[in-house]
Amino acid sequence: RRSVPRYWGLTLETYPEAQELPPLCRATLLSLVYNRGNRLGGDDRRKEMQEIRACLQRGDLAAVAGQLRAMKRHWPGNDGLMGRRDREAELWERGLAGI
Repeated sequence: RRSVPRYWGLTLETYPEAQELPPLCRATLLSLVYNRGNRLGGDDRRKEMQEIRACLQRGDLAAVAGQLRAMKRHWPGNDGLMGRRDREAELWERGLAGI
Protein backbone atom coordinates (compact mmCIF):
# COMPACT_ATOMS: atom_id res chain seq x y z
CA ARG A 1 0.00 0.00 0.00
CA ARG A 2 2.94 2.33 0.48
CA SER A 3 5.77 1.17 -1.76
CA VAL A 4 3.87 0.74 -5.00
CA PRO A 5 2.23 4.20 -4.98
CA ARG A 6 5.52 5.81 -3.99
CA TYR A 7 7.53 4.08 -6.68
CA TRP A 8 4.82 4.52 -9.29
CA GLY A 9 5.06 8.27 -8.64
CA LEU A 10 8.83 8.14 -9.09
CA THR A 11 8.35 6.10 -12.26
CA LEU A 12 6.03 8.75 -13.70
CA GLU A 13 8.47 11.52 -12.75
CA THR A 14 11.19 9.69 -14.67
CA TYR A 15 9.14 8.22 -17.49
CA PRO A 16 5.91 10.25 -17.85
CA GLU A 17 4.99 8.27 -20.97
CA ALA A 18 4.52 5.23 -18.74
CA GLN A 19 0.98 6.35 -17.98
CA GLU A 20 -0.07 5.53 -21.55
CA LEU A 21 1.66 2.14 -21.83
CA PRO A 22 0.10 -1.32 -21.59
CA PRO A 23 -0.11 -2.65 -18.01
CA LEU A 24 2.80 -5.10 -18.32
CA CYS A 25 5.02 -2.34 -19.70
CA ARG A 26 4.04 -0.06 -16.83
CA ALA A 27 4.89 -2.88 -14.41
CA THR A 28 8.28 -3.29 -16.05
CA LEU A 29 9.19 0.35 -15.57
CA LEU A 30 7.89 0.28 -12.00
CA SER A 31 10.13 -2.72 -11.30
CA LEU A 32 13.10 -0.96 -12.84
CA VAL A 33 12.64 2.19 -10.79
CA TYR A 34 11.95 0.19 -7.64
CA ASN A 35 15.19 -1.75 -8.08
CA ARG A 36 17.49 0.90 -9.57
CA GLY A 37 15.97 4.18 -8.47
CA ASN A 38 14.84 7.00 -10.70
CA ARG A 39 18.05 8.99 -11.06
CA LEU A 40 19.07 9.43 -14.69
CA GLY A 41 22.04 11.74 -14.43
CA GLY A 42 25.54 11.02 -13.40
CA ASP A 43 27.85 8.30 -14.47
CA ASP A 44 27.80 5.67 -17.19
CA ARG A 45 25.75 3.33 -14.98
CA ARG A 46 22.64 5.38 -15.81
CA LYS A 47 23.14 5.28 -19.59
CA GLU A 48 20.50 2.64 -20.33
CA MET A 49 17.93 4.32 -18.08
CA GLN A 50 18.52 7.56 -19.96
CA GLU A 51 18.15 5.74 -23.26
CA ILE A 52 14.87 4.18 -22.12
CA ARG A 53 13.54 7.68 -21.54
CA ALA A 54 14.68 8.68 -25.03
CA CYS A 55 13.05 5.56 -26.53
CA LEU A 56 9.77 6.39 -24.82
CA GLN A 57 9.91 10.02 -25.92
CA ARG A 58 10.45 9.11 -29.56
CA GLY A 59 7.92 6.27 -29.46
CA ASP A 60 10.47 3.50 -30.10
CA LEU A 61 8.89 1.12 -27.61
CA ALA A 62 10.44 -2.02 -29.06
CA ALA A 63 13.94 -0.71 -28.26
CA VAL A 64 13.27 -0.59 -24.51
CA ALA A 65 13.72 -4.35 -24.07
CA GLY A 66 17.20 -4.11 -25.56
CA GLN A 67 18.11 -1.37 -23.10
CA LEU A 68 16.89 -3.48 -20.20
CA ARG A 69 19.08 -6.35 -21.37
CA ALA A 70 22.02 -4.01 -21.95
CA MET A 71 22.00 -3.16 -18.23
CA LYS A 72 23.34 -6.62 -17.49
CA ARG A 73 26.82 -5.24 -18.21
CA HIS A 74 26.74 -3.69 -14.75
CA TRP A 75 26.56 -7.03 -12.94
CA PRO A 76 28.82 -9.55 -14.69
CA GLY A 77 28.58 -12.87 -12.96
CA ASN A 78 25.58 -11.90 -10.84
CA ASP A 79 22.99 -14.27 -12.18
CA GLY A 80 20.25 -12.85 -9.96
CA LEU A 81 20.48 -9.28 -11.22
CA MET A 82 21.15 -10.33 -14.79
CA GLY A 83 18.12 -12.62 -14.67
CA ARG A 84 15.98 -9.80 -13.30
CA ARG A 85 16.82 -7.61 -16.29
CA ASP A 86 16.03 -10.49 -18.66
CA ARG A 87 12.67 -11.06 -16.98
CA GLU A 88 11.87 -7.36 -17.15
CA ALA A 89 12.73 -7.33 -20.87
CA GLU A 90 10.50 -10.36 -21.43
CA LEU A 91 7.67 -8.73 -19.48
CA TRP A 92 8.07 -5.59 -21.60
CA GLU A 93 7.89 -7.62 -24.80
CA ARG A 94 4.81 -9.49 -23.58
CA GLY A 95 3.19 -6.16 -22.75
CA LEU A 96 3.85 -4.81 -26.24
CA ALA A 97 2.50 -7.99 -27.77
CA GLY A 98 -0.69 -7.64 -25.74
CA ILE A 99 -0.21 -10.90 -23.87
